[in-house]
Amino acid sequence: MDIKTAYLEGVNAALGEAVVRTLETPCEAQGKGVFDAHRAIGFTRGETIEGIDRFYDQPENLLITIIDALEIVSAKARGVPHDVIEAKISARRRAANEAPERK
Repeated sequence: MDIKTAYLEGVNAALGEAVVRTLETPCEAQGKGVFDAHRAIGFTRGETIEGIDRFYDQPENLLITIIDALEIVSAKARGVPHDVIEAKISARRRAANEAPERK
């Protein structure tokens, strides 16, 4: 197992622990809750990793957490409307840039 696959599996395990504490996000509202929101249905793990890599290829996305990147890639895979996805990306970029460690 390569490091990216292992990391992705760790993220998915963390999501399992967090599911009871998570508020529904707009991307989740387009699916069936937190697990579906973070699962690129129809994608292999390799394709999911490629999608995440492409997401992080954009420098403005580098400070966005892996959990959010996975949700965004998964939303694209599920066909969530573009405006919903773009709103999520914009919100996460703002939050990342306003984080205390960035000031």
